[in-house]
Amino acid sequence: MRVHPQLLPRAVVERCVQRLVELEALSVAASAKLSLPSCRRRGLTHLPLLPPFSFPIVLSPFSHPSSASLALSSRRFTTSSSFGARHSRHPYRPPIPIYTPPPKPPSLPPRNSVFWLLPAFLRPSLRHLIGLDLLDEQNQDMANAQNSNYVELRNKAIHEGDLMGKAFAASKQAYSAGDGGRAHDLSIEGKEHQRLKEQYNDQAAQWIFNENNKTQPRGSIDLHGLYVQESIEFTERAIASSRQSGLAELRVIVGKGNHSPAHVAKIKPAIEDLMQRERLTAYLDPHNSGVLVVQLQGQGGKGSREIIGDLEKDNNNDCVIM
Repeated sequence: MRVHPQLLPRAVVERCVQRLVELEALSVAASAKLSLPSCRRRGLTHLPLLPPFSFPIVLSPFSHPSSASLALSSRRFTTSSSFGARHSRHPYRPPIPIYTPPPKPPSLPPRNSVFWLLPAFLRPSLRHLIGLDLLDEQNQDMANAQNSNYVELRNKAIHEGDLMGKAFAASKQAYSAGDGGRAHDLSIEGKEHQRLKEQYNDQAAQWIFNENNKTQPRGSIDLHGLYVQESIEFTERAIASSRQSGLAELRVIVGKGNHSPAHVAKIKPAIEDLMQRERLTAYLDPHNSGVLVVQLQGQGGKGSREIIGDLEKDNNNDCVIM
C-alpha cells in the first residue's frame, strides 16, 4: 500500500528527504574510500555509519550517480597528501609543442672545408650544385612580399574593398526602396572606402617596387609583388624614363615558375594594349624566361601576340608575382 506524500506531515517529509541526502553523501564518501572524520572536515557532519551491504544503495529521489560522476567525486575528495605523493612520483612534464620550426636553408661549408681550397672561379659552380644560388634568388624575390608592413597594407586594402562593396550594395538597395537620403549617405561612405583601398594599395606597391629595385642596374626593373595594373603603370613610367635616357632596351623582371597559367590571361590584354600603344616589340630572355626584354625602338623583337603566345607556351613562366 502506497501512501501519497501529500498525506504525510510536512515535518516527516522533510526529515525523510534530509535522511536520503545524508545516505547519498555517505555512499559517495564510501566510494571514495574516505573515513568519517575526513567527511566531517569537509562539512558532512553527524552522518551515521551504514552497514557494508548498504554502501552501493543510494536511496534518493535524484538519479543514481554514474561511474563518471563517481570518479569526479573521488577526485574532488582526494586529500592533499595523496595529491602530493602522486605528483612527486610523476613530476610535471610540459606538453610537446605542436609548432615545429621550418628547416634551415643550406649554408656555405665551414671554413675548414675543401670548398675554400677551390679556386675562386670554381666556387660559383659548387654553389649552384648545392642549390645556394637558386635559394638566394628565391629568397630575394619573396622576402619583400613577406614583409609585415607590406602584408598589412595589402590586408587593409582588401578590408576596405569589402566595406566598399557592402556600402555600395546597401546604397543601391536603399535607392530601390525609395530612401534617397540614405542611399546618398551610403554612396559617400562607399567612395571613402574606395579611396582608402586605393591609398593602401598605392603605398604597398610603391614600397615593394622601391625595395625590389634598390639593387637593380640601369635599364632593368623588378615587378615582383605588384598587381597586374600596378605592374603596367610602373612599366610605362620606366619606358618613358628609359627613352629619355636614350636606352635601347628595358629589361622587365616579371617572374617565373611560381603561378598557374591563369595569370597569363589576366595580364594578356594589358600587355597587348601597352605594346600597341607604345609601339613596342619585345622578346623573352633566352637565359631567363622570367625576364621580358622590351625593345624601346620598336625593332628587333616580337609583337604583342607573339609575346603572349610565348608566355602561354612556357609552363615555367609567369608574368607578375602576386
